[in-house]
Amino acid sequence: MSLMVRIRLQPKQKILRANICKKKFVMYGGAKGGGKSYSIRNILIELCLAHPGLVAVNFRRTYDDLIENHVEKVFEEHPDLARFYNGSKRALIFPNGSRLLFRHCKREEDATRYRGKEYHVIGIDEADEWTEAMFWRIQGSNRCSKPGIPVGMVIGSNPGGIGHPWLKRLFIDKRYHPHEQFNSDDFLFIPALVTDNEALMKNDPDYIRKLESEGSETLRRAYRWGDWTIATGTFFDCLRHDIHVVKAFEIPKHWVRWGAYDFGFGHPASWGWYTADEKGNAYKYRELVKARLDIPEQAELVLKHPESKKLLWEAGHDVFSRKTKLGDSAPTIAQEFTLHGIIMKRANIDRKLGAARLRMYLNHRTIETEEQKGKKVATRVGPKLFLFDSCPVTYDTIGRMVHDPQDIEDVLKVDSEDGDPRSGDDAYDETRYSIMTRPPVTLPLEKPDSKTYRRPSSRGKASSGWTV
Repeated sequence: MSLMVRIRLQPKQKILRANICKKKFVMYGGAKGGGKSYSIRNILIELCLAHPGLVAVNFRRTYDDLIENHVEKVFEEHPDLARFYNGSKRALIFPNGSRLLFRHCKREEDATRYRGKEYHVIGIDEADEWTEAMFWRIQGSNRCSKPGIPVGMVIGSNPGGIGHPWLKRLFIDKRYHPHEQFNSDDFLFIPALVTDNEALMKNDPDYIRKLESEGSETLRRAYRWGDWTIATGTFFDCLRHDIHVVKAFEIPKHWVRWGAYDFGFGHPASWGWYTADEKGNAYKYRELVKARLDIPEQAELVLKHPESKKLLWEAGHDVFSRKTKLGDSAPTIAQEFTLHGIIMKRANIDRKLGAARLRMYLNHRTIETEEQKGKKVATRVGPKLFLFDSCPVTYDTIGRMVHDPQDIEDVLKVDSEDGDPRSGDDAYDETRYSIMTRPPVTLPLEKPDSKTYRRPSSRGKASSGWTV
């Protein structure tokens, strides 16, 4: 049976084609418009034609996206393949016995449906929409019991989205957990910009302008330039190390201080020490973020700092609930800490209000005002929250927070992996509890009456921050 399939790959896409199945995992893309979907779909077709008996699968998050962005595109690009498509099986069944399956995986429990399957080559388009658990469950089906059949995974993704943290960790930072039996040579990232997509540039030369017109600086950097170093996920896209992180300084004795706490054992417990100056600027001056410490061990570490007994600690409500079925006869976590001299109160744990308040305190704006002799002066106003450079986990955690796809005004809940303090949202939650004690703030649209705002500088000797 004659079959005419003509696939045209552009230079960057040919690099992708050459590395699939040479590396265990290959990620392609970064910027929008780089040709991710076309590349994955057509390279899987090429592999099916080149290797009789190969089973490939192309995943998207939802069924509608799968049909619109892949199945229908196959018929547009290769009309001759329509006769080999089996609608009930959602598969292209080639004359040589190879199959290209089209599947979707909307929720983590959906990934379990593919357990026990054998997929030789797996493609995941828009992996930034996937959780890490979904990826690893599907990866468990990437194997082959037939000699001479290639095995591999190809992933297309942009920065941002719920998948940003794990994609960045595996492919960009190349940071792996001890239980992950892979190394940096197993993961390859091939960046692609919209300018690498010659076909798109020819057919829609205005597309670059569309990307550069994005109002969010973070999204613009992500979609136009494929920047994985953005404040991850875009909820706090104003977060900047050069603005929000200050060198530790000796805190004046008359400044108000308080603490915040998010309970954890398997997940990290997060402790934060805070202070505020006379102008209402808040500073997080110490952090302790660590997993698998019982209450006496946590208390011992916290009380190494003498002021800790004098602070009132804003804490999540779980520390005030009974831990066992013994009811009132069992002490709460807060009561156990009281025995060590650490006093806690119920924090305001409203997620959306807390996220909005934290964004208020991180926001900053540069405004131009008319000064003497008609000269314009650029003035930065805000932010109102600063982190000492002894709080790296807090900065990293806030930067990784993304919008909850089910509620754009909330931050997506993210659990830590194996107690790793840089993988969960524990330090963010604790910081949110703290900032809810502060009054709301807004950025002025015109020059404030006070003197020109300047970023707080170091004052005196450095404090002894906690290093995780």
